[in-house]
Amino acid sequence: MYLALRENKLAKKDFDIYLKRDSSDAKVYINRAATRFPNGFKGIVYDCNKAIALDSTDKNAYFLRGLAYYGLGEKQKGCDDFQKSIDLGFEILMEAESYKCRDFW
Repeated sequence: MYLALRENKLAKKDFDIYLKRDSSDAKVYINRAATRFPNGFKGIVYDCNKAIALDSTDKNAYFLRGLAYYGLGEKQKGCDDFQKSIDLGFEILMEAESYKCRDFW
């Protein structure tokens, strides 16, 4: 609920508590990653890596990690993740991120 209300700090606390009890749900890591924007890029990469380890087919994990890598200045890695997300069905990214990745695609 807090995430939907854009109460990121409160949402992150809830996700932290949940993950202490059950760390096997990729969606929880993805949602926690979303609470870390716009300043927690390293934490986003960490959460997305955990999510991908649990479910390597989740396009949202690659998309969020791509945004984080791009924000960290690792543009090639970011664009690689955007491409993986596109390959998994997040087709709108082909157009949405093309300006960022024109040198890599």
